Amino acid sequence: ERIEDVEKDDALKRVLEDSSIDKNCYDSKLISISLDKVGIAIQGIAFDMLLACYLLDSSLSDSPKLCFSLFGVDVTAEEGPASLFDLSQSSLYGNIAFYSLVLEKKAREKLQEEGALYLYEKVEFPLSFILTKMEKEGFPLDGRKLKEIGKAFYEKRDYWERECHERAGKFFSPASPKQVSTLLFDELHLGKNSKKGTSAEILKELVYEHPVVEAILNYRKYAKLCSTYVDGLL
Repeated sequence: ERIEDVEKDDALKRVLEDSSIDKNCYDSKLISISLDKVGIAIQGIAFDMLLACYLLDSSLSDSPKLCFSLFGVDVTAEEGPASLFDLSQSSLYGNIAFYSLVLEKKAREKLQEEGALYLYEKVEFPLSFILTKMEKEGFPLDGRKLKEIGKAFYEKRDYWERECHERAGKFFSPASPKQVSTLLFDELHLGKNSKKGTSAEILKELVYEHPVVEAILNYRKYAKLCSTYVDGLL
């Protein structure tokens, strides 16, 4: 079934919300939050394969293919159990559901071998439920106060944009990587031994070669604060 159809399936809802029926999941937090959006409070989560994989190899991303490869399983194989929510990738999600169930014992054994079973059972797994509640609940935001804080950021952003133009002796967009690159490397000929990148790391290496670099870095800092943490949150 598709996720939007689950709320219409009374039998499935009863199973999902029945705490006496254990459920093995891959990323139980994501599943819980997704179901919550259609009014279903999943209960009885007993095992989370993603958390187990993370403790076995924290360098892995949240890719199911990488996770299950720890157990010699390729969940992207075409053959597999029936679909789960996404009909366009039925084999993938069917395999994820199936192997999250049948590999629990093997996963717990591996965690025990690595000395991480206690951490999984007493810290990571219980904590996942707290994080899920936090993500569902969100946090209150005082819009008026944020606008007050933002006013100072906007002023500093605009100040450093003017400084960029004054120090460069020309108008350009400090938000444009292409224009910044052209100015610094083609016109001012800075960083002769460096790549023509405009990342913060590269610009910090050039900050003593020309005063405009400092202005660009400061402009970026306040522009980021305005766009992400003021405009974005509002």
